Amino acid sequence: MVDYWADLSQLRADGRRVLRWIARQGVVMCNDPAERERAKRSLLPVFLALEDVIRPLPLVAAYVYRQKDQPPGLLTTDGTPMRSVDGIAWVDVTMDRGELHAIGLSCEALERGPEYFRFLLLHELCHVIFGGKHSRTFHQQLDRMIERFNQETGSRITNDYCP
Repeated sequence: MVDYWADLSQLRADGRRVLRWIARQGVVMCNDPAERERAKRSLLPVFLALEDVIRPLPLVAAYVYRQKDQPPGLLTTDGTPMRSVDGIAWVDVTMDRGELHAIGLSCEALERGPEYFRFLLLHELCHVIFGGKHSRTFHQQLDRMIERFNQETGSRITNDYCP
């Protein structure tokens, strides 16, 4: 099993690399220190509770963005405007490091509260692990991840994303 956290300097370098690539795609990231700190505080319980799941993933960065700051023509891979997306999982395939993943979460989602923000991170983590399709299997895996997180933390997150 690869442990991407074992070499923190490489993790940081990979993170900077993938964030530069995402910025070249047209994404405008939020650089407000207060918003970034709020996001970190909200997400830390997920990383602590699911460390054994996350450490072997090539997830090298997480960032926040404001939907309104995204260029009007910037679309996700399924054609959804970035201005209307609460969260997104990116993958950059590199020649030397392989797949590098990053997760973006909107400041607007953060305004909906820490439970929703954590749900979004869990949802996007499932995309990193299981791929991009919102299939029945994807949601079953997401439900299992949510259940584990809830058991570990006493939270009450539910998957209301799936009908």
